[in-house]
Amino acid sequence: MALQINKTFENGIISPECYVKIISVGYVKSPMYNPNPSSSFLELAYYFNKDAREANTNNMIFRNFISMENILEIREEQYNYLKTLDEFKDASDV
Repeated sequence: MALQINKTFENGIISPECYVKIISVGYVKSPMYNPNPSSSFLELAYYFNKDAREANTNNMIFRNFISMENILEIREEQYNYLKTLDEFKDASDV
């Protein structure tokens, strides 16, 4: 499972079929790295498109979303959580 979105990266590159995959889930207890140490995060990999993901090319960018109250155990729930965020409101499941 993954999400597909229309994404403009900070360097100006536009990916109309950006493929987003959750690669890890965890939590950080240190307030130095996480202002809310009880929250968890999803680490994501962004690929230019699905073909880039399947080829396992190195054109991925990682992002952390630190705002979940609890670590969601089921991957489908994690993707559904992402779709509640503004950046992923128009995402489709792939």
